[in-house]
Amino acid sequence: MLNFHPHTYFIPLGPNMQYVFMKETREKLNIFHLAMICIFLFFLWHHWSVLSNIPLIPGPDGGYYAVQVREILRSGTLYYSAPPVAFYIFALFSWILIAINAYPAPLCIISGIKLGLAFMKALCVFPMYLISKQITKNETLSIIVPVLLEINPFFMLLANGTSLYKNAVGIFFLLFYIYYLNTLIVEKNGKNLLFALFFLSLTALTHILDFGLAIAYTIVYVLIEIIRVKRVDLSNYLIRLFLLEAGILLSLFCIIIVFFPVYFGTYYKFEGFINEVLMGSEQAFRLGVLLRDPNVLLSLSFALFGILATVKKIVLKEYSVNNDSVHMKILLSSSLLILFLTNPNYPPDWRIRFLFVTFIPMIIMLPSVFTHVKNTESVLLIVLLLSSLFIPLYLNCSIARPVISPQETMDLIRMKDLIPRENTIVLARFGLHYWVTWFMDVKADYNFPQLQNYVKQYNHVFVIIEQRPNAPPIPPEWEIIYVGESLILAKVK
Repeated sequence: MLNFHPHTYFIPLGPNMQYVFMKETREKLNIFHLAMICIFLFFLWHHWSVLSNIPLIPGPDGGYYAVQVREILRSGTLYYSAPPVAFYIFALFSWILIAINAYPAPLCIISGIKLGLAFMKALCVFPMYLISKQITKNETLSIIVPVLLEINPFFMLLANGTSLYKNAVGIFFLLFYIYYLNTLIVEKNGKNLLFALFFLSLTALTHILDFGLAIAYTIVYVLIEIIRVKRVDLSNYLIRLFLLEAGILLSLFCIIIVFFPVYFGTYYKFEGFINEVLMGSEQAFRLGVLLRDPNVLLSLSFALFGILATVKKIVLKEYSVNNDSVHMKILLSSSLLILFLTNPNYPPDWRIRFLFVTFIPMIIMLPSVFTHVKNTESVLLIVLLLSSLFIPLYLNCSIARPVISPQETMDLIRMKDLIPRENTIVLARFGLHYWVTWFMDVKADYNFPQLQNYVKQYNHVFVIIEQRPNAPPIPPEWEIIYVGESLILAKVK
């Protein structure tokens, strides 16, 4: 009888046969590793080529990233308050392009952001591969799942249609955190605990939603463990991890809020979210409207499967501590997160952001779903179904859409010399105002209701008005400074 263990290559067949077996196994692993590198390079090229189809950065927040990275290269700090990691990654790629004199400096910043985003998105295939291999113990399935992650239309939409670049970058750190969280269940040691803390910290310093998902996974994992053993066992590494996270993150959060508030501006949105949820949303969706989106319907289907599969294991007592514990935690936590994220009663802005990240728990639970499928044909059917749904939407989302036109760009460049830099603010529509700061190097905002406050606060106040048929008339007391192809510059004070 063969003495085969999945983590070793020892078979008592004599030295020659052992050598042959080990050589064949290494060759197979090398092929799979080469395949993963090829997949990474392909998606790196594809993301880069999509982003490079327009001269500026796509999405309403494109100019925001350009301004942030430029300020880092100038002073080492951020221009707007935000978690910093994604911006410093983009700044590194921009600095490299500047160092090799690839383009003029402003274009190096634009290209560096695109290259950094493409690199981090493509890099997600590796932690997703590790999670898949950890669950399925199957190399082929472990390669399929990262591909399905990369072609998910919501993942592509984070970069092209919504400009949620920090969210896209944070997924890389989130996936590695989930990997070490799972590893901690089986290989209970301090090394895995420290790695988990490290990647959680990077996730927290990258994006609020990714960090929220990481914390949610941890809480559900810990609750499942407490229910399983029917007590709070402080020797359990999951509970130790949770207590360490709570203590360290609370301390760091207080320190950063007090001494470095510029790095955590977006975390103040938590307060607004809680207030809006408590007050209720006047624009709540009906569930039927959400179900018209095939991605939402697919995520809910996976959530239902995960809950039923978990309940079946509990009822039939088909549960082992080391192996099935990981499956159960992934299935149940991912399913509960999908149900939370697809709640139609959130305020509109939060509802959209939550829907954009429903693909993350769905993809994370996919390897566990595969392990519950009994035959190869069913696995192929699932893969074909997901591919047929993802690919058309993915291709549709693989179009970078600028937020300002070439005519508006030229108008902003021409306006630059007409505006003083000191004690000045310019008001423009949302999205355009970031590019005002980028091209004119002056403070800009989109909050027109605050115009009178700005008049009291600044020596120079300008407004940029779009030339369109239904545009409101310009107040006669404003001085028109410039009339361009698409934009009008007026001085208020």
